[in-house]
This record gives sequence, structure tokens and C-alpha cells, in this order.
Amino acid sequence: MKRTAIIFLTISSVISLYARDKVPGFEESCRIIMDRVTTDYLSKIKDIGILDETVSEHMVYINPDGSFSDIDYASRARTNWPAQEHLSRMDQMVQAYIAKGGQHYGDDTLYGMIVSMLGFWYDMNPLSDNWWYNQIGAPRVLGLALVAMRSGKEKIPETLEKKILDRLAEHGGNPADANRTGANKADIALHWMYRGCLLEDDQILDTAIREAFYPASYTTGEGIQFDGSYFQHHEQLYIGGYSTVLVNRIADIAWYTIGTRYALSQEQLDILNSYIVGTYLGMTRGNTIAFNTIGRSISRRGALSQGSSIGWLKKMAVIDSKRAWQYEDGVSTIYGKSKVPVILPQVFSHYYIGDYSMYMDNRWSFGVRMVSSRTYRSEELNGENRKGYFISDGSTSINVTGQEYTDIFPTWDWNKIPGTTAPQKTLPSMDGIWTHRGESVFTGGVSNGKTGVSVYTMDNHEDGVDIAADKAWFFFGNEVLCLGCGITSGMDEDIATTLNQCRTGGHATWSSGRTETDMELGDSISDKEVEWIIHDNICYYFPDTQKVSAKIETRTGSWKEINDTQSGASVINDVFTVWINHGTKPEKAKYSYIIVPGTGTGAKARSYDTGRIRIIENSDDIQAAYHTRLKTGMMIFHKAGSTDIEGKTVSTDKPCIVMTDSRHIYLSDPSRTLDKVTVTINPANGKSRQYVFDLSQDGVRKGITHKMEL
Repeated sequence: MKRTAIIFLTISSVISLYARDKVPGFEESCRIIMDRVTTDYLSKIKDIGILDETVSEHMVYINPDGSFSDIDYASRARTNWPAQEHLSRMDQMVQAYIAKGGQHYGDDTLYGMIVSMLGFWYDMNPLSDNWWYNQIGAPRVLGLALVAMRSGKEKIPETLEKKILDRLAEHGGNPADANRTGANKADIALHWMYRGCLLEDDQILDTAIREAFYPASYTTGEGIQFDGSYFQHHEQLYIGGYSTVLVNRIADIAWYTIGTRYALSQEQLDILNSYIVGTYLGMTRGNTIAFNTIGRSISRRGALSQGSSIGWLKKMAVIDSKRAWQYEDGVSTIYGKSKVPVILPQVFSHYYIGDYSMYMDNRWSFGVRMVSSRTYRSEELNGENRKGYFISDGSTSINVTGQEYTDIFPTWDWNKIPGTTAPQKTLPSMDGIWTHRGESVFTGGVSNGKTGVSVYTMDNHEDGVDIAADKAWFFFGNEVLCLGCGITSGMDEDIATTLNQCRTGGHATWSSGRTETDMELGDSISDKEVEWIIHDNICYYFPDTQKVSAKIETRTGSWKEINDTQSGASVINDVFTVWINHGTKPEKAKYSYIIVPGTGTGAKARSYDTGRIRIIENSDDIQAAYHTRLKTGMMIFHKAGSTDIEGKTVSTDKPCIVMTDSRHIYLSDPSRTLDKVTVTINPANGKSRQYVFDLSQDGVRKGITHKMEL
């Protein structure tokens, strides 16, 4: 905590150092930017003593020509590219050379080695078959080294610096290229900014800043969507992973350019604030992010941890000083001082473009990832995410502490991803580079900001899969009702709906016929008629008779099984799994369960009134429920039709989602194709009334929730 406070003061002092009534000229702006880049670079040194020891070792093993014998410079590997290690070592050596107070500060021998390493890299010109290393990974380190060395006792010789900058210009990509979007655009723009400042070339720097900040806008392509979600690699949800890279990069460059003519505009700042506070922080619980928002990164060790976000959140507090408290709350949450984001007390958001829903309050969070014919499945790429095919099929991230899924993934049963209804076989790897659009044409949700409902009509008949189901989640705040119906399959494997699969403390309790039984590590139940199961302060209720299975077991796996780039060392986790088995080739199977947080004991489980939620219908035509305390009805009309709910008949002339409370009616079009929908409400003792919703002007916001007064 002390170290972070020091960094924050350093950031503030740098800004105040250059606080001016007058915007500085171009050449001075270049110097300001490079000074801030160097200050930021040095702030990342965690322990100067450890850095000095590491650099001393590099100095022993470096060859006279600036190479290292243990690095395969000829390799063109797409992942874990060996040549990148050369740049990593050089980066540490540059830090040690310019860090005052370190034993290598200004050391002539170290300086000579840095020059040799740069010269060797230029002459060797290592390349990877993965464009990212050639246009982002390597240029970013090289450009930063040249900027940082401008502050050193000796600078890089002009001739060598110019050669490297020319190489970056020739092979480092262009952020203005149409095929570079979102985080990739901003990453390329970063080393263009380095080059523009070093050369004092206003055209290069103008392009760099313009393109770096361009993703701080709403788009129908890759980047921040009009519903607040984020896409990268086609219309693929990446709120974690690529989006955090983007925000980090923009925050860095915006901090470097405060007070200059290149500063972030207010409009861009507003969009960035809305995305960080409204979306990104809404996906975090403690210091972790929902597992189904991070794409193929799920197969990387430590990927859920958001500790690295602290740096750019602190920068945003300076850049966007009027809203600094929002970013500071985010920092406090990630640090663990607050277990939940205090800026988001009770929120339900449905991202109608991104096909994602998130509920969060002070007790828990619940996120659902879906996929439609408009969005892409979670990808497998570069040998990562080998078993994650079903992540997009209604997976649910259920978090109280935020640690429920931390590094569990090597030991997951990937046939039982939480929330999914799936065949009990892991699909084969799709040759390392794979993703495509989903098949559902009816996926969406309705939200009033605090409660709502989401639907996913799963209709999968590609990639060796043959399964269909209507899946729905009713978010009532204190609980989530999960309904499924129309479950059919032409596959030979059993089909199962998984309620959860998470880390465990080794204890659960289940109730059947009012008899309560404890489960410990190694225990299991199979196809039992269960009223409820409690595990880790969450209770799973079963309002209808259905056969439930659960187990607590120790599992062993390895990261390499799901990611070619990771270690093959054994990973051991204790795992709790609960699911409903629908059998082989089910015909119109159903399920229903309610998930309630805060029920950590049998007494609390028994006292919960399951009657507060009334399941009105769970059929291929309509899925509907009513909450007696909230006086809220939620109805999914898969077809035009009507349903009776609390003394009134609600009818629609087209498929849609409808929600009613005591004052309002809400509606959305999960197909995103309709121009007009008419809802008729006919009370038992009253006059029928029609509500005509005009959706024709929604444009890029097709699928958004519409509201009318009752």
C-alpha cells in the first residue's frame, strides 16, 4: 500500500510540474511526453536491489556481440517467441542504467552492452510468424528503450538510434490501417508516439495520438460498443483481456499528454469513464473479473486477477480529476479494502449488443455469457483455450468473494462449465485458430437498471454438436431464477445442465425429504430428488421435482492441457460441482432452479420462502415468472401469445421479452429485427389496454430495453 501511495504522489507531482496556463509548443510537448514516459518506466521497478542482481547476471552471460547463447533467435514461434527474451533482458538493463540509486546507474560497461544488444537486434532482425510480436511486442520495447536512454548518462549513438527508428517505421505497422482496431490500434500507436517524440516529427506524433485515442469512441466494429460492451477479433466479447489492454494504453498516453495539445478530449474522456466505471468495474469482484468475459485468456494462469489495473486506475484519477473518487473506489476494491465495488450498489445490466448480462450488489455478482448469430464464440487461438467451446453457451460466473474460480481451470471438467446445458464430452481442438458466429436468432434481455431477465435460445448444430434449448435467467436481486426447456439432442452423449463448478472449502449440505445431509471432500450424490444444496454461502433451490447430482473432489490437471504456452506441471484443486442430468437424446427436457446468496446454514436455507417466486410457465412458447414481494412479472414470449400472471392476461403480437412492475412495462426484441410490437394487458376486473412499442428508430441500439408507463 505504501508503494502505491508513493507512485500516486509521483504521478501527481509530474502533472503539477508541467501545469501551465499556456499550452506548451511542439518541441516542449515532446520533451514533456518523454519525461513522463521515463518517470512511468522507472515507477515500475518493484525492488532496485533485485533488479541490480538480475542485471548483474545478464552482464555475466552476454556475448561480446550483444547476444545470448541460450536464446534461439532463428525461431519464428507464434507464442512464447524465444527472441522476445533478448528484449526483456535489455529492458531490465536499460532500467538499471538510468535508475538513480542503483549499483548500475550510469555504468559504462552496462551502457556498452545495451548498445551492443540494440546493434545485434538490428543486424539479426528476428521475426515471429505472429504479427503481434513484429508490430507490437518488439517495437514497444525498442521504442521505450530509446526514449528512456535519452535520460541516461550516455545516449544511444544517433546513427544506431536512427537505424532502429527506420526499422520500426518499415516493419512496425501503422495504427491507421483499417485492420488494426481497438487494443491493437492503441498498442501500435504507442511506439509511433515514441518515434514521433524522438524524431520531433509532428506528423508521426499527430497520427499516433489520434489513432491511440480513436478507440475511446463508440463503434459498430471492434472496440467499445453502443451498449457499453467491448468486441475484439470480430464481434467477440472481450470485456476482460483486450479491453483492459486498450484502457491501460489510452490511460498511459492520456497521462503522458496532459496539458499538451494532444490531451484527451472531454467527449473521449466521458466515453472512457462510462466504460471503465459502468462496464469494466461492474465485471469485477474483489480483485478478480468474471471468468466468462476474458476470452481465451481464461487458459492463462492468473488471468482473473486485476491487480495490474491499479496503475492505470490511478492515472485515470489524475486525468479525470472531477471523477477521481470513482477510480479511487475501484482501486480500493481491487486492493481488497472493499470486497465489492462501492460505486455499483445494485445494478443489472444487459449488454444487448454483446450478448452478456451482469447482476451485482453488495453481496454477490452473477454474470451470463451468451452468443447469437450476431456475435462470435469465445475463441481458441495460438493454442490457447483448447477446451473452451461451450463458454459462450450461457455460462454463469457466480461470485461472492471473487475467488470462486481463481486458477481452477486446469482442473475443470470442461463438459460442465457453470450455467451451460451441454453434451458430456469435450470437443476436440479446432486446429489452434478458431471462432465463428453463434446460431441463435433469439438472444437478449430486458433491464430496468436493477432487475431484469435474459434469454438464450441455444440452437447448436455445428462443429459436431447437435443440441437445442431455451435458457432463461430471471434476476430479482436477492435471487436468480434459472429456467430451461425444450432441451433436445441428437448426440449419443448424456446432456447435463451445470449449476456451478467452483473451488471449495470441502463442505456442503443438501436436503431431501426434509432430511439434511452433510457432504465433505470425497462425497457425492447422483440423481437425487433434492430440495436444496448449500455450498460456500450460496444455496441452490429446486422448486420442481428433478434429479440432481453433486460432488466434492480433489482434481489434478495442468495448464498445458488447455493452453499450449503454459506449464505442464501438475495443478491440484478441490472442486465442488452440482448439475442436473437430462440423459441421452432428451426430448423437450426441462429444468428449474433458484440461486440465492447469503444462505450459509441449513437454518437460513429452511427459512427462505421459495413461494416468493412463482414460475408461471416454462414451455417452448413462453417462459414466465412473478416475484410476489417485488410485484414484478417477467415474460419471455418465444412466439406471439398470451399468459396469465397475477390476475391479468399479458399478450404480445410478436416474439419479445416483457417485464412489468407496479408502474411500468418494459420490452425488448431479442431478435433485433422488429420495428413494432404491441402488448395487450387485460386485467381480470378492468379495461384492456394496449401498449405499442416503436422500435424502428433504434438503429445501432437494436435490442435495447424500451419503457412505458402503465
